[in-house]
Amino acid sequence: MNKPRPFFQGMPRGALPLFFASLVLTFIFAWLGLRWLRPGPAFFWVLGGALVFFSLLLGGGLYGLFSAQVLSPLQKLFEENQSYLENLSGNTPLVESENLPQGMLADLIQSRDHFFQEIHRYRDQQDRLINSIQEAIILFDLHGRIFKVNFAASMLLSRSFAELYHQGIEILLPPWALEQLAFWWSSRRFNEPARESFFQSKQGEVIPVLLDAAFLIDGLGRATSILVTARDLTLQKRQEERIRLLSEVVRQSPLAMMLCSPKGKPEYANPAFLRQYGFQTEEEVLEFKKLDQLVPGLGSVQEKLEAGALGAMNWQGEVLRHKQELPCWEQVRVSPLINQMGQIRQILVSLADVTQEKFMAYALQEANEDLEKKVKERVRELENAHASLEKAYKKLKSLDHLKDEFLATVSHELRTPLSNVLGYAEALVDLGLPPEQVKKFGGIILAESERLLLLINDLLDHSALISGRLRMNFATHCLDALVQQAIQAVSGGLKEKQIELIYQPSEASLWVDGPRLVQVLVNLLGNAVKFSPQAGQIKMEVVKQKKHLQIGMIDQGPGVPPDQVQEVFESFYQYLPEDHEIQGTGLGLAICKKIIFAHGGEIWARPGPGGRFFIQLPWEETT
Repeated sequence: MNKPRPFFQGMPRGALPLFFASLVLTFIFAWLGLRWLRPGPAFFWVLGGALVFFSLLLGGGLYGLFSAQVLSPLQKLFEENQSYLENLSGNTPLVESENLPQGMLADLIQSRDHFFQEIHRYRDQQDRLINSIQEAIILFDLHGRIFKVNFAASMLLSRSFAELYHQGIEILLPPWALEQLAFWWSSRRFNEPARESFFQSKQGEVIPVLLDAAFLIDGLGRATSILVTARDLTLQKRQEERIRLLSEVVRQSPLAMMLCSPKGKPEYANPAFLRQYGFQTEEEVLEFKKLDQLVPGLGSVQEKLEAGALGAMNWQGEVLRHKQELPCWEQVRVSPLINQMGQIRQILVSLADVTQEKFMAYALQEANEDLEKKVKERVRELENAHASLEKAYKKLKSLDHLKDEFLATVSHELRTPLSNVLGYAEALVDLGLPPEQVKKFGGIILAESERLLLLINDLLDHSALISGRLRMNFATHCLDALVQQAIQAVSGGLKEKQIELIYQPSEASLWVDGPRLVQVLVNLLGNAVKFSPQAGQIKMEVVKQKKHLQIGMIDQGPGVPPDQVQEVFESFYQYLPEDHEIQGTGLGLAICKKIIFAHGGEIWARPGPGGRFFIQLPWEETT
């Protein structure tokens, strides 16, 4: 509590001593008058002067006391009140209670200080309350100038109170929003509902707000200011835009979607669902009472929904239904939508038509099985090809070996007849032999020369056939005449081994290169003679077919083994039976094969008994 001040505190200096001195002198004069003066005129004059003097002193003292105790405090109170009005937000006490005198004036000043302190406290609470509100609060005077904003408004506009103070509403709004609100603001139609508008921050950012305004009324019912509140709608607009986009995604989604109540009653279906199930309007879907009535195959899910046993777990599976009497598979997903309380608010059902995928899966499975079959077949082919390559590799190695042997053989074959020719020729020149001996040596020289020529011709023909330089001269020839030429060429060998040759004339004519066909027949007959036993038999057969003529050559020799019937036609390859020592170049049958192919025919061998070679040439009976 504030201590009471002394009564005389604050009086003018000298007023109190003068007051006491005048009082003392008045008593002295009164006592002297009563003691020495007799009552009379003089006495009364002295007593009256004393009273006048006392009255003057008493009036001066009372004025000084009144000035000190009443006028001075009131003047101080007025000055402090004026300072308070100018600095209303200050916290300095306006009047020091210990300087006030006891009494009514002190109580008045204390009540005033208490009142102002309450005003300060009330305004502080009001400021805290206003600043704690999340909505932007802006106070305008009746002239439309800002005189107070809360913290939320400063943050929303990115401006301090100093930047907003005494500004108009145009600092809050972008120009186009100001044009929209111009009539509303100028006409002061604040009784209308709140409206959406836009604020503009200091950086130029446009902020959507929900704007409301109202007059503040004093105790006399007079409007004192305009209260404008603005709620930031940025987050709400973003959420609305997100919801709009999500709704648009659901609406335009090619995936069929449906929303159901927690018990499974349809509540919404998107256009894809309507198309997939053949509905025209959404109302047709909403007429169904249960999910399994609309989507067959979801009976178990419907039972769980009715029993509340689905919980927060998703259900996923495939259902089969018939669409226009055709099977239709759908991938179904049932997802509960949970609210913030953990309760199921709705059920989202999504259905994807996987019929094409099913058919594609079946087709892919069949294709895979077919592919596996083809792969197995291809593997077998590759294995066979590998075996063929292995065989070819071995064959190439064998041919390489045969080539080496061929070169050695050719060298020997060329050197032997040439040495014989040279030896017998020298004998004829140097020895002077008798005519019989000369004739014998001449025959040997001739035979060796022919053997040498045949060997050289085989080498030249083989080289020409491989390089494609061998020219064929086709003409119509009688087959019997060509056969006779070939028989004449090997007649010496037939006589030497006493081999019987059986041939039945065919009287057929062919379009062939005569000399080359004779060369083939000579090679085949020569091989037959070489491998035939003494006094054996060789049989030539001609078979006329519709468009081909076949010539067969069969002897009584060892024949060709089954695994070599193809290899005998390769260059440098020679088949030599164990009990035969017949030498050759290994080019005869290879040359025969190339000549026959050049005629568009075929040549082949068959396994024994005996050698069996066959030629097939194009032929027409009208030729």
